[in-house]
Amino acid sequence: MRILFVFILLYVYAFNSMIFYSEYQNNLYNFRMTIKSIVKSKYVYINAIYYVIITILTVIMANFHAKTLIYGVIYMLMCCLYTLIIKANMIHFDIVFTRKMSRLFIINLAAYLCFILPSFFIYNSYYLIYFMFACYIVLQWIFIAMSLAINYPIDKYIESKYIKLAKDKLLCLPNLKIIAITGTYGKTSVKEILYTLLSVKYNVVKSPGNYNTTFGITKTILEYVKNDTDILILEMGANVVGDIKKLCEIAHPHYGILVSIGLQHLASFGSIENIIKTKSELSDYIDKNNGVVVFNYANDYIKNIADSYKGEKVLCGDVDASQSLCYAKNILCDINGTTFDFVLDHETVTNIHVPVLGSKSVENIVCAISMAHVVGLNLEDIKIGLKNIKIVGARLEKIMLPKGAILINNGYNSNIDSCQMSFEVLSYNVDKIKVVVTPGLIELGHMQYDINYKFGERIARVADRVAIIKQENRQAILDGLLSLDFNKEHIMYFDTYMECYEKYIKNLDSNYVVLVENDLPKYYK
Repeated sequence: MRILFVFILLYVYAFNSMIFYSEYQNNLYNFRMTIKSIVKSKYVYINAIYYVIITILTVIMANFHAKTLIYGVIYMLMCCLYTLIIKANMIHFDIVFTRKMSRLFIINLAAYLCFILPSFFIYNSYYLIYFMFACYIVLQWIFIAMSLAINYPIDKYIESKYIKLAKDKLLCLPNLKIIAITGTYGKTSVKEILYTLLSVKYNVVKSPGNYNTTFGITKTILEYVKNDTDILILEMGANVVGDIKKLCEIAHPHYGILVSIGLQHLASFGSIENIIKTKSELSDYIDKNNGVVVFNYANDYIKNIADSYKGEKVLCGDVDASQSLCYAKNILCDINGTTFDFVLDHETVTNIHVPVLGSKSVENIVCAISMAHVVGLNLEDIKIGLKNIKIVGARLEKIMLPKGAILINNGYNSNIDSCQMSFEVLSYNVDKIKVVVTPGLIELGHMQYDINYKFGERIARVADRVAIIKQENRQAILDGLLSLDFNKEHIMYFDTYMECYEKYIKNLDSNYVVLVENDLPKYYK
């Protein structure tokens, strides 16, 4: 009976923990973000209250020792029923058991057993063990935090091992040129364009997808770089001050591109000053190692960094800057792409057409052209490469819907600066009904409401219809829309993108153009 009893408790634990981990798995890699997301979630408090109620009711129903097994079965069924109810009402996704997630789960299970079983074997009390189990559920977030703390040195050891392997491999490739790209937004687009240009002449490797962390960069070096690789292009992301410096110390880049700086990830950085400081870590590192940095001079924050930079630098993207190596002019945009002229080292190339949308996208192309020229491409090579440029998925990607509507997918990421380009693209369709579908902007800390309010105002100036996804920023966007007297009847609300597509978007005909602006991770409500 005792063995069966233990299995019942393990089953209830596993059932509840799966829900918990699937809800928070994207934050479990950062202690501070885990605690913030758990405390912020009403699920934790509802969970605690319900398990206390279940425990009390079950104790009342099983009031003598002879019915302990029935007690356990009732308790298990009530817990599972509650968990199913919670699961049915949560926006969840399947848990992915990576090696780290598996370690966390095992550590948490061990902590659970150490907490529960002594009361059973030492005091031989079924009632006490159920009370302890209820306490565990109420305090589960503490056990998660403890699991993270225990797992931290293990992670650091594994990380240091892979970093050493990556560094050792780079030491064996002294002729490999390494280019690092960073920015608040636009990193991936610049990386893809630069890769396309350099591939005309060189054997190039780029970090796949958005591999821009310690793990992503070491994995790229260890798995993708070969002995005959000429150039390695790395995208470098950051969440806190010091992240870019750490990545530079792993990869030792010879060249760098500062693409953009804007109001994004404020929740983790804390301020725009910290964002500027972090992005500057790339140029600071390259300066100390006598490399070359390309600065997007069209970005005001980067312009200030470039003006004070003492190392070897290349300015681009600003036609008014007499020192600009490359800039674009005569930019013409429509829903089918962008045509422009560009000047590179005082030579003009005219009538370049690319499928990317929006005049601001040309800034990314100009950054890539500048670095390609610095690395060794001549004008003819660059022109050949420009013919091969393609749209990066979910970055102002044009899609034709079944009934004729145009969908502009900018769902990968967005912020209050880059969204202006999306609205510019939407405005090209003057003869169509313009629809904006968005969950708003995230990771903005104390500025979350104010920036989404401003975001709502901008939407009101270009859109005829608005669909707000999820509840995270619903009120702020709504307030911004209504501040400019946007028609309430033209505002729709959906819990998920899929619901919006099935109930609204897929039925739109050729009179409509739909902009999908930004996406939220699934653990946002």
